[in-house]
Amino acid sequence: MMQSSGAYPATGQEVVFVCDKPHSRIAKVGYGLKSLGCRVVLLHRDALPTKYADRSFDETHCYRDPAGALELARRFRPLMYHVFSSWDFATAALLLKERPGRIVFDDYDVASGVVRPEFLAANYPTLQESERFCLEQADGITCRDLLLQSTKRRLDYRIGRKLLYLPDCCWCDQEQESAWSKGIEADSLQLAYAGNMAIEKYAPTPHPRDNFYFLDFAKEITASGIHFHIYPSPNFCDGFEEQLSEHLELAEKSDFYHVHRPLPADQLVSELSRYDLGLLSMWRETRDSNKAYLPVIFSHSTSNKLFDYMDAGLGIVTCDALRFQRWFLGKHDICVSGYLDEAARTILSRPLSFWRGLRKRVRLARNAFSATLHARRLLAFYLAVNGQAAALPQKGAHLALAQEAMQRGELEVAIIEARAELAQHPDDADTRRFLSFLQSCQQKWERMVPS
Repeated sequence: MMQSSGAYPATGQEVVFVCDKPHSRIAKVGYGLKSLGCRVVLLHRDALPTKYADRSFDETHCYRDPAGALELARRFRPLMYHVFSSWDFATAALLLKERPGRIVFDDYDVASGVVRPEFLAANYPTLQESERFCLEQADGITCRDLLLQSTKRRLDYRIGRKLLYLPDCCWCDQEQESAWSKGIEADSLQLAYAGNMAIEKYAPTPHPRDNFYFLDFAKEITASGIHFHIYPSPNFCDGFEEQLSEHLELAEKSDFYHVHRPLPADQLVSELSRYDLGLLSMWRETRDSNKAYLPVIFSHSTSNKLFDYMDAGLGIVTCDALRFQRWFLGKHDICVSGYLDEAARTILSRPLSFWRGLRKRVRLARNAFSATLHARRLLAFYLAVNGQAAALPQKGAHLALAQEAMQRGELEVAIIEARAELAQHPDDADTRRFLSFLQSCQQKWERMVPS
């Protein structure tokens, strides 16, 4: 088990995570809280990824259904229950109904106001109602991107000021440091993509570009002499050869296309570190032609793979349609912008030294998003939600972050931080005026820019 870092005094606080399907976000958050001296317990339904238990949690317990999760949860008296859900809210809803203690809710992929209503009605008819219940009943909410802000505006959810902007993060730990010593051995550029993907042979039309399809892209990018490595997400483990048969066939004919089997998340960073850059882009027409999602999913969301790439030291190819992720990367100067349609030209227009030079900047940038730094803010949020005002951050801390975000043009992040300051110090007139100014800017911006 990982020991608490001597750099941080032990807090003596216990936190209980509840998650049906454990993923790397909760593992990184748990790791960060442990580094601050917290005792972290995980209650889960599905199997844990390989090494997460030892690195991130002091105890793990498995349940079979929501009733089992509630029974386990009642055995503890933690500072906070933190419930993580995504498109299945039965466990979260039961805990929020029965109230074993204070509950912070994390909605990993917000659906309401993001997924097209006709798609929800046909495939998930009760999802929006159960998601709204969890968002409105939770004592606090952590959000990894800006999608929830759009949901609040579109659907008028009563969430109030109980929000903490908690983006995904990097491990930045000694166990991953070995990844930086490998260097780049190949003589040509190596591009990698890790994550979910749509499969062309199941699409209704040839050469589809309304989702994250990569077969045509693989043909174009490898014809330019750029190596392309693809790591499908773990949900492709079953039926790998059948689902990716067209990709495997192309890889057999090309010296530049490499289709890898899915890797456990705790092995992915080390594997990716062998390459030059990571892909976080899409086709130009995907934004408006996607059958399941409204365009806001692309402009307001973020991706865990962004932080995997940063942990691995990769420069990143993104695109302007992924607006939130684009400025996230751009403010650290660790990306270039190019849609899949033009990615080869974007990459080849710069010398090899440019891409490999990005690794140094990425190494610095990832420290700003370490799990431990995030955990400090999260612990302060737990204490605030629990009414322990004495442990709140110094007055003005969130306001300063809001002002810095505004200077960078990050309006919605500025609003989140200003609301956090006002929640902790509701009588602060300066913060109230600044928040009013930010909201007026937001209203003007929304009238100018289509959603």
